[in-house]
Amino acid sequence: MIYWLCRCVGFLLIVSAIDKWFLVENLTHIISSYRILLPPWDRVLAFLLPWWELAVGVGLILGGGFWLHLFFLDIALLYLLAVFHLWWMGYEIDCGCFSWLQSRLSVEWHLFFNVLLVAFAVFLLFVSIKKK
Repeated sequence: MIYWLCRCVGFLLIVSAIDKWFLVENLTHIISSYRILLPPWDRVLAFLLPWWELAVGVGLILGGGFWLHLFFLDIALLYLLAVFHLWWMGYEIDCGCFSWLQSRLSVEWHLFFNVLLVAFAVFLLFVSIKKK
């Protein structure tokens, strides 16, 4: 069961990363419009984010261990904190993920999805610690 969950989440992260690569200017605009980071850091994050998602996605598919799970937890917490901050400030969220869906999900949906990602990352981290 964990095997297939890791592959599914890894696949979703890879698809999200590819989507962000093709729309990096749009992602930069999205990040800067939320006023979380100042220039040029918004551009740096827009460049690094797809690579991080790709690395974690491939790692989950290939069955990475403790350090990958820790990195995944870091990214998932970063997403969750950013989405929570945006929700708190009253922003509508367009995270730049899955632009081909052409639908805007509610802030609550983004929060729920990010809580699930964090929970999954914590679970994987505990499983990898238990294996040591």
